[in-house]
Amino acid sequence: MIKITLRLGLAALALIGSLHSPAQAQGPFDLVISVNRAAITAYELNQRERFLEILQRSSGMAQRARDTLIEDRLKVAAADRAGIKLSGAQVFTAMEGFAANANFDLDQLLETLAQSSVDEQTYRDFIKAGVTWRELVRARFAARSAPSEAEIDRALASAGAQGGVKVLLSE
Repeated sequence: MIKITLRLGLAALALIGSLHSPAQAQGPFDLVISVNRAAITAYELNQRERFLEILQRSSGMAQRARDTLIEDRLKVAAADRAGIKLSGAQVFTAMEGFAANANFDLDQLLETLAQSSVDEQTYRDFIKAGVTWRELVRARFAARSAPSEAEIDRALASAGAQGGVKVLLSE
């Protein structure tokens, strides 16, 4: 009798466990992708897809949303390792600049996004990842992008006074 009860109990637990998992995986805040221990939820994926559809003015952005969220997590992780932190003012200024490039002021853009059920945090995260990456690249490569006077003089001397193109009259 005890063996039968034990077997029934184990079978019931296995059945409950198998039924519980699929229902649990369908929630909006469940983990969909993990990037270096940083979670991307179904909600974030859905929001990013809607946001990209608004930016691109087309549908079917599911794969692009996945790719950009993964890239954003990697970019932010690299910036964190380099010790780069943005202030709230930097993010706000970048949000305003992005809106201005789209011929909106920030409030109008946020209103447009809200009408399409895109949360302000989705926009903020998109901007923050881009600005963070730009700051990381600037910090890492700025010294290489500023040539010295000697390098400029060498480049001008190698080009010569007549330029670098010769054309023969016979051609």
